[in-house]
This record gives sequence, structure tokens and C-alpha cells, in this order.
Amino acid sequence: MLYKNGVKFLIIKENKFLPHLKSINEKEYKSIYVDKGAIHFVIKGADIMRPGIRKIEENIIKSEIILVKDETHNKTLAIGFAEYNSEDMQKQEKGKSVIIYHYVGDLYY
Repeated sequence: MLYKNGVKFLIIKENKFLPHLKSINEKEYKSIYVDKGAIHFVIKGADIMRPGIRKIEENIIKSEIILVKDETHNKTLAIGFAEYNSEDMQKQEKGKSVIIYHYVGDLYY
């Protein structure tokens, strides 16, 4: 964990520097939005399955870091890597869409 001015800033995981939920500038990242039923699983660290996604922002690139937000309150619940680009994710009917690496309540939080 790297800190900036006493605030958690970056997570070093598998030789990658990844943003921490408490320090992200949400305008810098694209998002997907999950339904109410998925929230319980997301905050336990589950990867995001396509059926739980309600909205996908445009221009997501495969393997890009993206935010996972709840559709009702627009709150960021997790950060992960897109398994597909936006167009392919829209076409997807089942399976994993986002691999989570950091979420609210995990050991880094």
C-alpha cells in the first residue's frame, strides 16, 4: 500500500500499481452499473457477472481498469479489469464481465 498525505493512494498487487477506492478521481475511469441484487456479492469480492450489469459506459477497452457502481445511488463499490470491450460486453449474455481486484470492505480498504 502506498500513501499520499496520509491517505491510501495505490495498491501494489502482482507487480501492478492500482488505484485505491479512497483516492480515485472517478472522472478518470469508465464505469459499469450493477443492479441491487449484485451489490451483496460485489462487496464480498465476487467478479461481476453479465446478468447483474444494468448499464455499461461506452468506449471501455478490454483489460482497462473500470469502476463498478450501484445503479441506484451511483456509489463506487469496486474497481476491476474489463474482460471485454463495451460492445462485446453489451452482446454478452452470461459469464464474467469484470474481474475485481479491490472492493469496499476488503483488506486494502
